Amino acid sequence: MEWVFWGLAAVCAGLILFLVKIVTRMWWKPLQVKKFFEAQGISGPPYRLFYGNTTDISRMIDEQKSKPMPLSHDMLPRVFPHLHQWSRIYGWSFPILSLLRTCSTKFDNYSKLPTNPLSRQLVGQGLVGLTGEKWARHRKIINPAFHMDLLKGMIPTIIESSANMLEEWSKLVLSGASEIEVLKEFRELTADIIARTAFGSSFIEGKDIFDMQAKQMVLTSELFHTVYIPGFRFLPTAKNR
Repeated sequence: MEWVFWGLAAVCAGLILFLVKIVTRMWWKPLQVKKFFEAQGISGPPYRLFYGNTTDISRMIDEQKSKPMPLSHDMLPRVFPHLHQWSRIYGWSFPILSLLRTCSTKFDNYSKLPTNPLSRQLVGQGLVGLTGEKWARHRKIINPAFHMDLLKGMIPTIIESSANMLEEWSKLVLSGASEIEVLKEFRELTADIIARTAFGSSFIEGKDIFDMQAKQMVLTSELFHTVYIPGFRFLPTAKNR
């Protein structure tokens, strides 16, 4: 029966290590990060065990989506309402350009938080998911595509796609339409420009692909605003499928 004893001991040790890992990741590390920032005079919303601030962020985003969008170029309250509200409450500032410049050159100094394993199936392992040397290599590969001379060469195509959209708007107005779904129109405009400049086709020719991509973006957004429960991804729910 000695093997039974050692087997149970191994199982208990595994469970203890698993619990220690969970406690470290969900309680100890967030607590250390909180203390680190508070020592520098930076406070923030309270951390909640297991789901952090996920529910607050989802609630704020849903509240913004339920309201009409104001006629303003200030997009932060709409796109990132949690950052907008918390920056006012806690006195944050966001030197975004400096941060992006630093991250683009000092890639080895930054790491990305672990995400839901399902996100790999949705966004793959491109610049969004990669880190370190692999991230730097991928970024170096795509850099030439964003060279200023190439971007300038896309201007005629962008103008043509925009003119086509405005022409369709004129037809809608002349036909008596009182409203235009601008979000849908600009989404199709963006897709048409990408299709023409990158693939030599048009939005109409690749409509099915762009429709699937739009669904993928919705699923990805929902995924990033939910709490990951280990093993839940294997359940045959509608979204998992």
